[in-house]
This record gives sequence, structure tokens and C-alpha cells, in this order.
Amino acid sequence: MTPEQPDIEGKLPAIESNSPRYTEKIGAILAPRIFSGLLVLLCGNLGAGKTLLARSMGESLGAKKMRSPTFAIESIHEPEGALFPISHFDLYRLGDISETRASVEERISDGYAVFAEWGEMLGEQISGDIWRIDISENDDESRVIELSASGFSALGALASAYEKILDMPEEERFA
Repeated sequence: MTPEQPDIEGKLPAIESNSPRYTEKIGAILAPRIFSGLLVLLCGNLGAGKTLLARSMGESLGAKKMRSPTFAIESIHEPEGALFPISHFDLYRLGDISETRASVEERISDGYAVFAEWGEMLGEQISGDIWRIDISENDDESRVIELSASGFSALGALASAYEKILDMPEEERFA
């Protein structure tokens, strides 16, 4: 975030996803609004859909075969013709994230878009343009997706994507 930009945060109304396919479509809508230096925190319980959403966003940006880097901790994707590379972290197995936090900050400063599964582990320790996507499960196995952002550019981009998600025809939401 540049010094001229105000420190701004915003949370959008939750979206309910009734299927993995709709969650993938949400990721595809979010993807074109992702930019160099954006940190995307993916938060939620095991099996909530963090990897599904990360994969949908990454593959929509041209990354091939995105999978959660559970044991490797980080995977790098450099889509052909893309304006920026993607760094995908899985923080689940980490006890002490101080070294990984430094790696996340380095990737952001190097112009990567960074996806961090189990992003809640980073807490409030990183500032700048950040999307936080919280995914929780309902009793009926649908998902509630909560979107929030920090940073002027991040909030504007997320609000733009949110409008597109709301404009999606109902038949596409349940396909």
C-alpha cells in the first residue's frame, strides 16, 4: 500500500454456495481482479473448500494443476503470459510461522499474488492489500463464504467481483 492510500477495510455480505461448482465459479469471478502484491487469506476448517477456491482462482489466472502445497508449504506458479506469478502457501502444518511470514512478505514485495490457505495463522501480522475469504460449512453441507478486504485497491477489486457474483444468473448458481 502506498503512503497516499488511506488505510481502509471493508466486509461484504456473506454468499451461500450450495455446490462445489458454484464455489469454483466464485473463484473464476474473483480471479481477474487479483493483482500483483495482493495477499489472499483463505480461512476455514479442514474440508471447507479453501483449496477448491484457490485452485479455481489460480487456474482461472492460467496456473496449471494447482494443488494445496500441504507438505511442501509453498508452490510457485508462473502462468504463461501472466502479468505476475502466484505463490500458494498452505500454513496448516506450521507451528512457528515467523519464517514463512517473512517468505509471504518477500513474495508480496516481489510482485507475486499470494494465496495462503489457513491464512488466519498470519493474523494481523501483515499489512497492505489483503483479501480475507472465510469459508464455513452449514448443516446442509452448503458453504457460507465471507469476503473482506484491507487496503484501498484490494477493497475496490473485491467489491467489483462481489457485484459480478451477485449478477450471476440463478441457473448458474445451482448448476
